[in-house]
Formats: sequence, structure tokens, C-alpha cells
Amino acid sequence: VGELFVRDFHAKIKDKKVDRGYCVTPGTFSEEAHKYVEGRPIDLIEKTQLMALLKKVTLK
Repeated sequence: VGELFVRDFHAKIKDKKVDRGYCVTPGTFSEEAHKYVEGRPIDLIEKTQLMALLKKVTLK
């Protein structure tokens, strides 16, 4: 997922006046996307993190 998508996501969470956003992908985010979110209230959750979260939920 590229920076442009993350920028659009950021604009949408600002419009909704949300404090923090979580952008999730079953793939990966580009280096530019990672750089863009630095200092912004956005968490990027990629495939490996998503799989770890799903394992935790499944094991409970």
C-alpha cells in the first residue's frame, strides 16, 4: 500500500475528527507510507502484525 492511499486515509480520519486511525492490509506498506505516518496519529498494520493479532484472538 502506497503513500497516496495513506494520505487519503489520514484526510478521512481528520474529517471525521477521529483521534487515531488504524490502516490494515493483508500485504505491506511502502517505505514512503511508513515515512508519512511518522508523527501522525496513524498505525500501519501489515500482514505479519495482522497474523499475530489473529492468532491471539483465535487462541482465546
